[in-house]
Amino acid sequence: MVLRTAATALDWLVVSPAGDFDHEGTRSGRYTTATVDAAARVSCSDFAIALLDEIDTPRHHRAHIGVQA
Repeated sequence: MVLRTAATALDWLVVSPAGDFDHEGTRSGRYTTATVDAAARVSCSDFAIALLDEIDTPRHHRAHIGVQA
């Protein structure tokens, strides 16, 4: 990945579902970060909460994280 090898002080984060969105899912209020897992699902609401939590309290830096329920 270009960002990982870039010689810059830029702090970046790529956030994606670990597998796919559960389009019919409802907000559970719980999520975990994980590596890629094609069988994993996360509701759009829980994904949004994970994204906002990371903005409010950054815990990951210069990384790609997956989010699953």
